Amino acid sequence: MMELIRLFIEFLYVGFFSLGGGYATIPLIQERIIDVHGWITTSEFIDMITISQMTPGPLTVNISTFVGLNIAGVLGALVATTGAALVGVSLTMLIYSSYKKADTKDKWNLFLKSLRISSTALIMLATVSIFQLLLMPNNSFHALTLGVFVVLLLVSIKFKFETTHILLVSGIVGALLL
Repeated sequence: MMELIRLFIEFLYVGFFSLGGGYATIPLIQERIIDVHGWITTSEFIDMITISQMTPGPLTVNISTFVGLNIAGVLGALVATTGAALVGVSLTMLIYSSYKKADTKDKWNLFLKSLRISSTALIMLATVSIFQLLLMPNNSFHALTLGVFVVLLLVSIKFKFETTHILLVSGIVGALLL
């Protein structure tokens, strides 16, 4: 029971501080579930991020579901997912209601512009965090991972690959390199 309460509180915390959404939450989730609680390993976390890209739904919700399932089964998945989504859903309803009632949207537009700026910074931080996780697990540099990333990035840009094509090619390359 205590594990379920901890899952709910931790993912409620993540949901509350998940400004910027998906990728911007990666460093926060990493800190809370790996560094603080040790619920999963860094390798499992990278796998969860990867799987979250292939499944529908927001990254934070998907990761909370995976972690909850890993820690306490289906009930843990439900509890963690509820915790992660509760604040976001509540704030969205409150903000939308306030936005619709506002006589002038000038202050709202300024507020939203400042959030876009901070979201971009958080996404950049998440990008750096993901690179550190992928390229330097256990503090050892993985040149092959960097090489595959650079090649796939350049090919994707040149041929304007869609997300599904990038995932398919990445999966094939990964299978060939195993």
